[in-house]
Amino acid sequence: MVSNQLHAEQASYCPESTSIERFEKRLTFLSEQIEQIVKELKERVNSDQELKERIDNVCTAKGLGFITTCGVVSELNGFALFRNRSQLVSYAGYDVVKKESGTSVSAPTKISKKGNSYVRQMLFMSAMTAARSDDHHKDYYHRIVGKSGIKMKANVAIQRKLLLLVYTLFKNNVPYDPEHHKGLKEKLSPKVRDILMENEMV
Repeated sequence: MVSNQLHAEQASYCPESTSIERFEKRLTFLSEQIEQIVKELKERVNSDQELKERIDNVCTAKGLGFITTCGVVSELNGFALFRNRSQLVSYAGYDVVKKESGTSVSAPTKISKKGNSYVRQMLFMSAMTAARSDDHHKDYYHRIVGKSGIKMKANVAIQRKLLLLVYTLFKNNVPYDPEHHKGLKEKLSPKVRDILMENEMV
């Protein structure tokens, strides 16, 4: 946000040098604080070997960096209170709802957004990175955009997949296997596979 404000001031018709200087000082201050927080986070994680191993395993997935992983795991208390994936999806507000009123109103489905907004904020940039760098997520992203024409819908869908990925890798303490989804699809019957593909769940 501060970077955008600095850029806006620099690109204005009559930039104010004192304003630019204040923005630059603020950026420097924030950058130093971020570095300090990251250092403290790493020290805290490294002090617990099991936690470090679980965090490292989650970070093997493209798009899921150290800060995002720590944020999601912390916000969700290490997934201690979640018994299954459905509870997690609902808590984070990624559950799908459809507005209907009798036979006259039938709006398109959308996520409820009733859950934890901090988790969705943290996964937004991760989803963008995953859509660019991971072949599976890239194909998934373009498939949704091709069907709906809505880039944000595709981003949210990847956010949901990343959240479930964090949950699975952290709980099972295993690294990311980029070929896992291929083996999963091969185990499904053609009819089930077609249904899942139609609903963008695979």
